[in-house]
Amino acid sequence: MELAPVHDAFLAYLDLECARSSQTLTSYASDFRQFLSFLAETSRRPEVGGMDRQAVRAYVTWLRQRRLSVPTVSRHLASLRSFWKYVRDGGYTEHDPFVRVSVPKRAKPLPVCLSASEAEAMLRAAGEQPNPLKAVRDTAALAVLVFAGLRRNELLGLRLPAVDLVEGTLRIEHGKGDKARMVPLSLRPRVALADWLGVRPETGHDFVFTSVDRRPLARKGLMGLFRRALVRAGVSRPGVVLHSLRHTAATLLLQGGCDLRSLQRLLGHSRLDTTAHYLSLTMGDLHRAVARHPLAGVVGDEQLDSVPLLRVV
Repeated sequence: MELAPVHDAFLAYLDLECARSSQTLTSYASDFRQFLSFLAETSRRPEVGGMDRQAVRAYVTWLRQRRLSVPTVSRHLASLRSFWKYVRDGGYTEHDPFVRVSVPKRAKPLPVCLSASEAEAMLRAAGEQPNPLKAVRDTAALAVLVFAGLRRNELLGLRLPAVDLVEGTLRIEHGKGDKARMVPLSLRPRVALADWLGVRPETGHDFVFTSVDRRPLARKGLMGLFRRALVRAGVSRPGVVLHSLRHTAATLLLQGGCDLRSLQRLLGHSRLDTTAHYLSLTMGDLHRAVARHPLAGVVGDEQLDSVPLLRVV
């Protein structure tokens, strides 16, 4: 059985039955084309029966020889694993060539996020630009990201019926994995959204955020308004990207006392250990945490600041 038609059926299954996003389908198709290139270069048959553990391991080596990063290799392998699960579930074979095949573990970097003062400066800068309509829109979009922790596509896909300013909620219809959830809004993003909806131009669509030509705000436009706000705010730390605002929201919520389970629901994480990644606190937070040990003899920030540093020899 040729692999290509089975993979076409796999993509149709993901689209029609699993309702995966077009971006996911495009990634899976691209990864599979890469795998077919590997099979052709190594003179292997592109058939279900030609897949074995040696072929999978050779594919990992082939990817690494192309200087792909460990996360990228892991993604390619995960894509192929998902396809092969479909192959096995469909009764094409009972063989699993992925048993005892792995790639090097990637070290999880600490999330890059803005400090409270940097986030405040960015929001202020977004509202202090010459174009008044852009100022209101940009402030609202960035406020929702900073306070509610939405993903980029969740913000861009937000529609007017999903916004309830009376209750102070956003209904996310298609989160990651096509999961829906309700996200509460605190006062500041509610006010920013109300300001934007009060001046939002009439359009032929119901997307909340629009571009200057009244089309739905696209990824490029969102990235542009984010970068412009950062430049005006003087924030130029390396590693700060749009997704950093989601990290910022999570970190600030935790520092404000939000418990991990509530944060998991707010962010739409399916696994608690994903949310727990945000428990990596700043060194100042860690100092204050250990200072509250009942035997430490120091309680409170003022007393902590007055303690002399000890030199360890």
